[in-house]
Formats: sequence, structure tokens, C-alpha cells
Amino acid sequence: MPVDLKRLTRAAEWWDYKLIPIITIYYCTIFIFREPIVFHAVPALLLLLAMTVAAIFVSLLNDVTDLADDAVAGKPNNMAGKTLATQLLLLAPTLAAGAFFLFVWRDDRLLVASYLAVWIAFVFYSVSPPRLKRRGLWGIVADACGAHLFPALAAVLVAFQAMDRPVDWQWLVAVLCWSLGYGLRGILWHQRLDRSNDEVAGVRTYAVVHPEAAARMGAWLAFPLECLALTALLWRLGHPLPVLMMLVYLLLVVARVNQGALQVTLTSTVPGYHILMQEYYNCYFPLAVLTASALRFPLDSAVIAAHVVLFPGRIIQALAGVWILFGRPGRQWIQRR
Repeated sequence: MPVDLKRLTRAAEWWDYKLIPIITIYYCTIFIFREPIVFHAVPALLLLLAMTVAAIFVSLLNDVTDLADDAVAGKPNNMAGKTLATQLLLLAPTLAAGAFFLFVWRDDRLLVASYLAVWIAFVFYSVSPPRLKRRGLWGIVADACGAHLFPALAAVLVAFQAMDRPVDWQWLVAVLCWSLGYGLRGILWHQRLDRSNDEVAGVRTYAVVHPEAAARMGAWLAFPLECLALTALLWRLGHPLPVLMMLVYLLLVVARVNQGALQVTLTSTVPGYHILMQEYYNCYFPLAVLTASALRFPLDSAVIAAHVVLFPGRIIQALAGVWILFGRPGRQWIQRR
């Protein structure tokens, strides 16, 4: 992606963090029914393209609607200096592409509704009125649903459509609970990170108005919900590899904390922070599921290769963390700190 386009779409903020959990849910849904994931690669690619288009739309829309607030806070904005016509011209292709995916999925009303809900959630979050971003708890819920819950719902529905199977509602409920918990943690972290800018701009986000409650919500509501639902997902997957890789991840985190390489957090932004489980979801979990599937169906090794090509960043980051922990240059770096 050209540098200017990458900056304009803010792809670095969502390419891995938002798309990998979505496609992982797709992998998991295929896996539990013991079908080769590679045989359903085309619907997976359509899902990724559809969510990429939605993410670009959200990034552009946020910059358009945040222009005044960012100017007050002194925060850079990619839409600064652009005319209204230019802003609309940038948004138009994403709207057209979104309409294309709605047409492709037109025979599945629930899938159409779930994909459309992604767009609607962020329009309500960003655009005045109602601009839910300024409306406390409503903003938290809208972002969590738009960024994680509705995309996860779409991923499950695309997978069942690809397999030509009826929806497994128990699996769907577990996925939705997990995505809601993780999504709540994500937006709470983001609002706490951006709290100083929002305070200057007078944007009354939930983290600005209720900073202590935001921390408690992440620790005592979102994270427990996420953990309980993740347990259900892992139980339903019925394979030891995702669980084993979670234990490996947690042991590495403990070792890095003990050596002073990072501080673990649920939603806060302390120096050197590491958001608990994010690296597992973005690296270890999808690779574990794909590897488990490749052990059943060797052709799924091609899916592993494709995943690594599409999402190398988090894998490199995880390997760098291991190198810092065990490599000689890493030990020297820790000692200098």
C-alpha cells in the first residue's frame, strides 16, 4: 500500500488488530466442523475485503467528523485542509464497495444485516447527531459492536454459508460474547489513551467523564466476559494446540515482565504496556488453529502461508519479543534498562 494511502486510511491502526480476530473466527468456525479451510478460501477473502472496505470507511469518516475537535486539541488529522468535495470523493468509493458486498450477500438477510450494522454503528458513533462518541456508555457499546461484535457475527455467518450448514447458535453466542468483551476492552483502552486530547477538545467520552469506572469496566466486566467466552471457544475447538499456545504465550509474558521488558495491562496505557491477550489473538491463536487444521488436512498449509503473507507484523513482533527475552542482544538491552 502506498505510504500516502496507508497514512490516509490509517491502516496501521486496524489492519492487524481488527482483521486478524475476524478471520480467526472464520478459521475456527470451519475448523469445528472438520472441513478443510483451504476449500473455503474464496469466502474468506471476500470477508477480508469487505471488512477492509468498512475499516477504511470508518477511518476516513472519523477524520472528517473529528476535524474540529482535533484542531482544538492540536492533534494531526488527515482531512485537515481538504475541501468538503474532496472528503466526499474519498468516502464515495468505500460506500460503493460496501454496497457491492451487500449485493453479493443479498440472499442471506442476517449476514446483510450484520455487515450493514458495522457501518451504521460507526456512523452513529461519529456523525452528529447523535455522535455517540460524546455520549458516554453509548459510545463504548457502539464502538465495541462496530469494531468487533458485528464483524465477528458476519465472519460466523460467512463461514456457515460457505459450508452450506445451518447456523450453530451455541457457537455463535460464544463468539459474540468473546468479541463483545474484547471489543469493550479495545475501546476503553483507546479512549483512555486519547483522554488528554479529548479533555482539551471538550469531547466527553466515557473515559473522560468516568475514568475510574472505565478502568473497572475493563477489569471486572469486559475481561471476565471475554475469558469465559474464550474458554467456551477453546472447549468447542476440541484441540490442544490453541490451549498449548496460550500457555506458551502466558509463560513468555510472565518471563518478560519478570525481566522488566514490559508491563501487563487490561486497558491502561502505562509506559511499556502490553495489553493482555492481544498478542495471543493476533499471532498465536490463528496460527495454532491453522496448524491444527493443517495436521488434519495438509492442504491447509497453504492457508498458513497466505495468513503469514497477509499479516506478518504481529508474527514479527512476537518473534522479536522472544528474541529480546532469550537472545544475547536482548539480555544486554534489558540489563541497560
